[in-house]
Amino acid sequence: MVKKTLASLIALGAAAAGPALAQTYRDTGGTILPGVVTIIPGVGPISASNPGPVKQGSITTLGYCQLAVTTAVQTSTCAGGVPAGATWAMICNEGAAARWRDDGVAVTASVGVPLGSGLASAPVCFNYFANFAALQWIAQSGTTLLDISFYK
Repeated sequence: MVKKTLASLIALGAAAAGPALAQTYRDTGGTILPGVVTIIPGVGPISASNPGPVKQGSITTLGYCQLAVTTAVQTSTCAGGVPAGATWAMICNEGAAARWRDDGVAVTASVGVPLGSGLASAPVCFNYFANFAALQWIAQSGTTLLDISFYK
């Protein structure tokens, strides 16, 4: 009888508080955050056709280059080099799949971080925030074009 009563009290307590506790989130300061996030139309996922909101003046464009990457290892050397002060780049692939590395080890067609194939009308893009001088590329087959825009 005691076991049934205890089990009933536990079940009743969980049923009464369950939904509220299950959806309670706290930030690092302990403030309770709602378990529902408002989705703003036109904001995501971020893509070439939906770049998302950008605060005017918060980003400075420094330059662009197009890099033809073959099945031979290449560094990200653009004509004129990486613009001074660049802290990040958006790199878009508009051709065959490629791979990259920036850890000082040579990239190969089968070892490295993959970057999927894309088209000029639907490129595959990512943001890069590390050492531009160490970045190496290789096409997995044939030749691909990488469009690189530099920012600070």
